[in-house]
Amino acid sequence: MSEAEARPALWHEMETNYSRSPIHRGLGLSLRVVGEGEVVVDYDGSEGASNRRGNAAGGAMAEMIDSAAMQACRTMLAPKDFNTTL
Repeated sequence: MSEAEARPALWHEMETNYSRSPIHRGLGLSLRVVGEGEVVVDYDGSEGASNRRGNAAGGAMAEMIDSAAMQACRTMLAPKDFNTTL
């Protein structure tokens, strides 16, 4: 199986593992891989990511953006490769 053929399985694994991450679960985030280089990070309105007004807090929004960029990059990597954010 080529790397390109293995990607959908890797993407499914990414989605599954994302939902197991304590930070993502706590913020009410979930991941959908749309395709190579493209993901959607959904926010469920969880209080864990809200400020006292009930809006998504700026730090939670920053995590969503950071996470989406990182996960989109991961869709283009080989299974043995990894990336990180600052």
